[in-house]
Amino acid sequence: MTIKNSRKERLRKKEYARKWREKRGNREKLRRSQRKWAVAHPERNRRWYHQHKKYALRQARAARFRREFDISLKDYTKLLKKQKYCCWICKRKHYYKRYKRLRVDHNHKTGKYRGLLCDFCNLGLGRFNDDIKLLRRAIKYLQRRY
Repeated sequence: MTIKNSRKERLRKKEYARKWREKRGNREKLRRSQRKWAVAHPERNRRWYHQHKKYALRQARAARFRREFDISLKDYTKLLKKQKYCCWICKRKHYYKRYKRLRVDHNHKTGKYRGLLCDFCNLGLGRFNDDIKLLRRAIKYLQRRY
């Protein structure tokens, strides 16, 4: 999967935006005026949030995917469809609801994502510290006990 905005590109855009804001005037002055307006119009803020709640949550989620795993929301949905909405390990079907979303499994050393897992499988791998030897010993233990 290709990633549209690489990390360097995002940093370059962020730096450009920061310089632009500094050119435009005092940032603190701008922030003070924004806070003042927000305090004077609390009903507008509340109304906007309720009208755009789904959009805001989706944008926050997309930003987290970009920041933590360097993938876009489109890449996530492609992986989801490719895995047929199932966990990669247990193959149980998980629907696209907030409390049943599949988590992005990633390598903690390299930061690259490996696939989508349910909470139980993802936490299980995490508890074994992604150690293959430890997982093999756990398998032997289960085989011997059954």
